[in-house]
Amino acid sequence: MVVGARWYFRELTGSLQKRFYYDSLFGKLVFRGRLNDLEGGDPNLTATRSRSRSSNPNVLSDERLLGAAGTRQ
Repeated sequence: MVVGARWYFRELTGSLQKRFYYDSLFGKLVFRGRLNDLEGGDPNLTATRSRSRSSNPNVLSDERLLGAAGTRQ
């Protein structure tokens, strides 16, 4: 799936689909951490405090890394 300059990989697991993409402007693979469904650097990241927090740090296990390497866009 392509959104602007970002190419997302549909075959990745749900938590990785939003955080792992190819940036066609810079020609790089990007893996971003997320907090409350916002990317690092988002100005709204610390604007409001939520009771429930959702954290997806930019860390991959060996198993997930190997799984991501074997997928197609």
